[in-house]
Amino acid sequence: MQVLAQQLVGLPDPGPDCWLVGGALRDTWLGRPIRDLDLVVPDPIDSVVKLLERHTGHQAFTVNQRFASSRIVTGGLEIDITPMHAADIRTDLLRRDYTVNAIAIPLRTVLSGTMTANDILSVPDSFRDLAGGWLRMISEENLQEDPLRLLRGFRLAAQLGLKPEPETLAAWKRNAALLDNSSGERQREELLRWFGLPRLETELIQLAADCGVLWQLFPALRDSVGCVQNHYHHLDVWQHTMMALGKLDELLQNFPDELMDYREEFISAMDSVPEGGASVLSLTRLSLLLHDVGKPATRREEEDGYVSFIGHQKTGVELVAGDFMRLRFSGAQQDFVKRMIHEHLRLGFYCANEPLPAKLIYRFIRSLGEASLPQLLHSLADCSAALGSDSEESLRRHISAARQIADNYVNDSAVARPPVLLDGNAIMRLLDIRPGPFIGRCKKAMLEATAEGLISTEHEAREFILELARTGRGGSD
Repeated sequence: MQVLAQQLVGLPDPGPDCWLVGGALRDTWLGRPIRDLDLVVPDPIDSVVKLLERHTGHQAFTVNQRFASSRIVTGGLEIDITPMHAADIRTDLLRRDYTVNAIAIPLRTVLSGTMTANDILSVPDSFRDLAGGWLRMISEENLQEDPLRLLRGFRLAAQLGLKPEPETLAAWKRNAALLDNSSGERQREELLRWFGLPRLETELIQLAADCGVLWQLFPALRDSVGCVQNHYHHLDVWQHTMMALGKLDELLQNFPDELMDYREEFISAMDSVPEGGASVLSLTRLSLLLHDVGKPATRREEEDGYVSFIGHQKTGVELVAGDFMRLRFSGAQQDFVKRMIHEHLRLGFYCANEPLPAKLIYRFIRSLGEASLPQLLHSLADCSAALGSDSEESLRRHISAARQIADNYVNDSAVARPPVLLDGNAIMRLLDIRPGPFIGRCKKAMLEATAEGLISTEHEAREFILELARTGRGGSD
């Protein structure tokens, strides 16, 4: 426990009635790094919130309207301040979600550096369950009071390596439909925290589906179960999706030799946290979970018995668009995941060309932008999980194409980002026309020709644009 005291050195003492509860104590006991502090104080909490705002220099914001919780994020540490919802701390602990979180100690005792095991309060099974590797609810009523605790259970099980005990698992199944009673923002945040863990543990995703919790988040996914595919696949759509998620984790642990030169750039891309606060890793996993959600709706069996899923990428994006709105994903998060779903076949379409033509490398990077490296990993995981009639050769081609794209993207080549020889204004002056879609098509075609090396000077670009105007041609994908 001295490790915890050392990490909190300098934190102000809010008074004798402030309790440190849950995660920090649990993770200290498990020898895990501490990333959040949960503080419980008698209501009103305003004075404690203001004290910590002054100390950290960061503004608090509300994270749970129902429980009136405030959060301050500082230096990679999340500090949550929640009012006590019972007459005393022992009763408050009995209203929490899982036994492994129902642990408390006075913050003043921690800050003094004199704490001992006798200073810690907990419900009866807390440390027994931590030692035994069990995730146990305190009561079913507590889960019903705040149904987000259902989803949190899966994240805790994955994060801490715990197994849900039978009664808890049964309660998850009975109460899955209640998840809709929690706000979309909180569901999204909990889901992305789960999907951002170092390892996803697909067994728990399957368990979330079996309990019905996953179907509450993305109802269209349910139709993937039992949806039989064609000879390119050995599993149905749902089983393939689960295998692809596992393959992504394998790729992150063991990069193909052909991609090792770019491993650092791939890892950096996956670890990055764009607008919205969720890692690219979490969003890539989510896009992989949803990449074939459009297949059941587009499944067609031809007269010769061949099964097709034409347009399932576009249909998939349409099917989950409402879910993203309901779960209050940010615009940037929605754009990323939708783009990954819509473009997940692009590498497969391109890789039949060996070597990969410059124009296809350019088109891939133009279409994916900053999602280029995550999409390559997404596509490789998808291909690795499609153990059909030509899987070995298909994976070889995918990896070869991925290396060529990664090489150009990482090295910022003229193929990846060709120079703009003429801007839109210059094209309008050259053709003596007003702004319109044709200008965009001309510029798009010019950039592709530059990437291919067909043109390299302003004079050549002018001749190229004039030829486009004469023939009426434009760019294509």
